[in-house]
Amino acid sequence: MNYWKRFPGDYGRDTSHLTIAEHGAYALLLDVYYSTEKPLPADISVLSRMCRATTPDEQAAVKAVAEEFFPIGDDGKRHNGRADRQLEKDRAFAESQAQKARLPRKNSQKLAGANPGLSHGCSPAEPQLNPPVPVPVPVPDPPPNPSPTPKPPQEKEMDTSGLNPVPSRRDSTTRTTKNAYPPDFEQAWSAYPKRAGGNSKAMAFKAWKARIKSGIDPGTMLLGVMRYAAYIDMTGKVGTEYVQQAATFFGPAEHFNEPWDPPQQINKQAAVESSNRAALEAFSRAQGVYL
Repeated sequence: MNYWKRFPGDYGRDTSHLTIAEHGAYALLLDVYYSTEKPLPADISVLSRMCRATTPDEQAAVKAVAEEFFPIGDDGKRHNGRADRQLEKDRAFAESQAQKARLPRKNSQKLAGANPGLSHGCSPAEPQLNPPVPVPVPVPDPPPNPSPTPKPPQEKEMDTSGLNPVPSRRDSTTRTTKNAYPPDFEQAWSAYPKRAGGNSKAMAFKAWKARIKSGIDPGTMLLGVMRYAAYIDMTGKVGTEYVQQAATFFGPAEHFNEPWDPPQQINKQAAVESSNRAALEAFSRAQGVYL
């Protein structure tokens, strides 16, 4: 056998008194016992060589284990009762498995003998004199390739008047996914001050991408947006046409790099408070929180 079963409970009950050296000697002797499936020699010196016991303490451990767990039997060999019983069980199990494996072969042979030649009157070992000739089955010619069926035009939803087609949901979903903006731009766009008139988000994003391509960090532009938003708030220009278009702000002139300090005539303390409030509100809008 290439292995042996070790149950910790049983093993511990029988070997709790052994030293570490004796545990090692016992395991090595069991390895030899199960791998050869034969009893051990009676000579302690031979057992010591099997266990590679070279020191007196190691040899004493081999001797103690051999005398306790491998007593000499009537045949002059050292036996282990538990190992002998386990080997006998394993041999019986192996034989039963072999018999089960032979059963299908015998059954198939009996079946072949009871039905020689199956339905043609000859045994499998004998060649058939007149084997059945397969009848060819005509295969119809494949039809010519049909012309491809034209796809119907994509349906358009109509508005309530029935005159103006409305893009289908598929078109709107595709366009929305295609035109999705990155989070850093969305954050800057949310913080950007509102203005009267047009302020194209698409054109602003185009300018934003151009600046990033030229090496500008998105965080630099976001900080510029926050300074500009605070400046617009302090000067009272929020929601007017005096607010720059975002495309211009992110354009080649790089207005986001300007300091955007408040005018000198504004009270210093009021300017500080207003600047702090505007910056906090701009940052909150960028985070999606509205104060």
